Amino acid sequence: MKIIILAVICSVIPAFFGFVFLHGTRNRLTALRERCRTAPDRDRAVLEYDAARKAFPTSLVAGWYHFGPADSLLEKSARENPSNPTRSS
Repeated sequence: MKIIILAVICSVIPAFFGFVFLHGTRNRLTALRERCRTAPDRDRAVLEYDAARKAFPTSLVAGWYHFGPADSLLEKSARENPSNPTRSS
């Protein structure tokens, strides 16, 4: 019985921390992506987003949740709101 309890504990704890990592990383990428659209200093926001998206553990989450490059975000933002100036390429 003790072995079963220990096995359950040993499987639940890593699963919990894995879930927290995935959820936190997804929220961080979402916040950075939103900042690319709304920040007054878009160049810096785009650089931070792209750096975060390409870093190793975050790149896995970015791929799973389809976080694309920031340039496509800016182009989409320009189409949706033409009065809002975007970064020139």
